[in-house]
Amino acid sequence: MIKNNNQDLITRITDLTNQELEELRQAPPGSHIDIILKECLMDRDYANKEVPSNMWLFNSFPDLVDADPEGIIMRSEFLLLRYSGNKEFDFSEDYFDYTTSIIEHMPKKVMYRLCDYNPEELSFLGQRYNSRGAQRLIEQRELLSLDKRIIKQIESTGRDVQVLVPYVVFPEEFETVRKSFQGKVGSMLEVPSNLLEIDKFYADFYVFGPSDLTKNMYGGIDRNSQRYGQVNNDLIIHLVKECMGKIDVPIYLVKNLVGLEHPNAINVYMPSQLAGGKK
Repeated sequence: MIKNNNQDLITRITDLTNQELEELRQAPPGSHIDIILKECLMDRDYANKEVPSNMWLFNSFPDLVDADPEGIIMRSEFLLLRYSGNKEFDFSEDYFDYTTSIIEHMPKKVMYRLCDYNPEELSFLGQRYNSRGAQRLIEQRELLSLDKRIIKQIESTGRDVQVLVPYVVFPEEFETVRKSFQGKVGSMLEVPSNLLEIDKFYADFYVFGPSDLTKNMYGGIDRNSQRYGQVNNDLIIHLVKECMGKIDVPIYLVKNLVGLEHPNAINVYMPSQLAGGKK
């Protein structure tokens, strides 16, 4: 029996049965399991819905879902969380053995989002740093090195890998991280100033982050806030459209942005979207 509290969480999410998954959907807001399920909800019936043939999927569980998408966006911190559970991650060699079985289930096209560790919500990487996203990767070199090794592990299987830099506050942060990689490197756009200063960014592609954009627009109100029900998730769309008009490289759209028009737009679906019948 899995208890729904922060002190008694399961260790490996891959060991869960369907019944246990249903129990974990009742996890308390802000807990490890709540965060991972809310962002990449593992709805077992979504594959039975009618989905686009050229679908891209935003999901870190390719081994747990029944789908054959064109490409997939993987989140580094979710792979780490799957491995470590509620324990602090120790950067052990076993982690790379663990990811081998997950990589086997990935489609041919993979976008690997570097670790966007949020110290306010997740503690499995310790509390030595208070930064997140690009700035944390710059400060914690061992974390960036770990991501680089996972990317090489995926590339060694013949898969096409693009690198996505998360939570960039200033353009120079993106450029600093980008120097660590070859091939295509893109930037998340999650801070409102990103949209207004897009001419200062030089990425190979972009992924809008509607959740963080909305959170920042509302002074930090997120899904765990009692006032979240008052948030208008479409408030950012005008700014996003203005920004898209200045971009001539591929744009990946998620959540409430799916369907916005752009000559290089690629719709990325999350399992929760597909389960709800959104096309």
